[in-house]
Amino acid sequence: MVTALGLIASAVYTQIYLKRRATTQATVTAWKAYQEAAEKTDLDGMQAALNAVSAVTPGDPTPARYREMIDRGEADADNAELAVVLMTYHRSNERLPEAAREAEKVLVKYPKHWLARCFLAHHALQELHNPARAEQILNQLPDPEDPQAKVRLDGVLYALRLFDILGRDATQLRGVVLRKLVPLLKTPAAANASAAAKVQLVTCYLEPFADPSAISQLSGYWAAADKLTDDAATEAIATGDVGAMVRIAELGSPMRIALALLRDNDPERLPPDRFQTLLKALDDRTRRLWQAIREKEPQRPESYRGIARLALQDNKPVEAIQAILDGLAACGDQPEFLEQLVTLVARFGTEDSIQNLANRIWKSAEATKTDPVKWCLAAEAALVVNRPDKASLACRNALAVRPNDPWACATLARILVRNGKFIEAREALAPLGATTILLSPTLTRLHARILVGSGLWILHDDEYKKVTDAQAKLKVKSSIPSVAFLQGVLDASPDVERAAWVAARAELILAADPNASGAALARAEALHRLANLTVTAHPEDRSQPPVWNASRVTAALRAIGQLTLEQRAEPEWITTVAMLQLKGEGNAGAALRTITPLLARQATATPAQLEILGQVLSANNRPAEAVRLLEPAARVHRPSAGCLVALALAYHKNHQPIDAARTLKEAEDIPNRTDREQAELIAAKFMFLREKP
Repeated sequence: MVTALGLIASAVYTQIYLKRRATTQATVTAWKAYQEAAEKTDLDGMQAALNAVSAVTPGDPTPARYREMIDRGEADADNAELAVVLMTYHRSNERLPEAAREAEKVLVKYPKHWLARCFLAHHALQELHNPARAEQILNQLPDPEDPQAKVRLDGVLYALRLFDILGRDATQLRGVVLRKLVPLLKTPAAANASAAAKVQLVTCYLEPFADPSAISQLSGYWAAADKLTDDAATEAIATGDVGAMVRIAELGSPMRIALALLRDNDPERLPPDRFQTLLKALDDRTRRLWQAIREKEPQRPESYRGIARLALQDNKPVEAIQAILDGLAACGDQPEFLEQLVTLVARFGTEDSIQNLANRIWKSAEATKTDPVKWCLAAEAALVVNRPDKASLACRNALAVRPNDPWACATLARILVRNGKFIEAREALAPLGATTILLSPTLTRLHARILVGSGLWILHDDEYKKVTDAQAKLKVKSSIPSVAFLQGVLDASPDVERAAWVAARAELILAADPNASGAALARAEALHRLANLTVTAHPEDRSQPPVWNASRVTAALRAIGQLTLEQRAEPEWITTVAMLQLKGEGNAGAALRTITPLLARQATATPAQLEILGQVLSANNRPAEAVRLLEPAARVHRPSAGCLVALALAYHKNHQPIDAARTLKEAEDIPNRTDREQAELIAAKFMFLREKP
């Protein structure tokens, strides 16, 4: 059966000399120490134990042979036990080719070794770029309940990530998690495990929530999972283990989603007061962790974003905005902070509050005069209130204090991009140097956006290769710069060729690193754009809805399905899925089920989200509700043509022909309509003409 709480690969069962009854107790003790160190993948401890063996039996050549294998990081072909240790050691140090080499030796003696096959499958994806080979290796995974497979928590999670990347059905594997691992939450072994092991077990618990039929069974283990998470948090904070604290804090959002699913599945078991009590305890723990992380390592951006997210959940947008400003001050210019700041202020701020915030930040910068960080914050705030002139001045004030400051240069370049001055934007970044531009995510993203806008897209492959070559030289492997380049391409106006290029590159990044930050989101967005950009008018009846490319709709839904549970719960992706289901698949019922969680939160929905909510309601014969949602979205400054067409169709269904005709005429007056919007507009016009008495 699945082994529960081991964090690394299978233990090494060293048999050398332990069977010899004539050896001294000291030798037995030394070899036992070797085995214990091997079980922890502690190479230094293994070397120390081997030295102890040599001290007791100086004529024995075996310790020297083992030390030599450990020193070179390569086990002899006949030593599968040491290969297990070295395989795991190399993988934990991001040396996948070496891990795969050792995995081959492990499988010769232990053909059912689960992690060895996972490492080889990952190697086929990352190094060989051969998904077919990876599929073939994963097809050979043994029954996870076979004791010889030596499956542990990390092995289950590793396989699930590989399954997601390849789009394989993981239902059976999640079923094993539900049957064999979830019950371990209530065992003494789980209670006594390390914080890292507790986190892995709770992560396994959250996996089966992807299957609605499993939720009833999972409900009985919530208390145990919550207790383990709480204990792990207490331990991590006490020891100051920031890495563990981050992993536990990141469980907050998926556990929130899981708790909501448990409530929806059985409202009587989780009445409102009980649900709110559990939710508050969960959020308080997450907040405590993020605050501890911020105090311990103030330059880690996750803590500020986490605190902002919690503030939004508590309906405290001012606190969320302040957390993002604190993050910018501590961590510098980061795209995620800037995007979140603009979104928060635009969504929750009144005109007065936004202006007051900008004025307060500007006065703070003027008071110190020589703080480039404050001037950069003032520039960001000026952009939020649409004062690019003041933003430019703030950037120049920052550069006067610190010439070639990356944040100030980047902000100045973004202002120029907003004004369509791409060549000047390129010049604004140039003083920073190629290496800085290629390895700073903010600058790399901006560089890619400028590349597209300046008409130099023809050079995209060469420029992207410069990024990947530069990041390959980093001491710690990272795909963040290359993902930032893809995000910069997506920042430009939607285009079929560019979307296809981003999707293909994101796929390669994920093949190399299934957990690459942002890559899955970039792939999902690119494939969604491809589906959206290739909509065509109905070839036979122009009064019928436009035709979507079925394969591209399927690819987009599949990519979104491979996002994390937390990401898929974001309103943006919920509405994207609903749109693809409604328009791409023609399944209005499925789209309604998808958007149902958002109907209670429509007050905070963006105009784009309201547009989709309204269309889904209208398609499900609820036009009055659709009109109620679509009218505010149509009243915003510069509404989209798609929103106006959707409102016109809702009016038509709601027997408001005059309003329908007027709104459709307004849609015709919207410039720069997308091909999809144009096709939808024409279909609506033909339908109205056909049905006109």
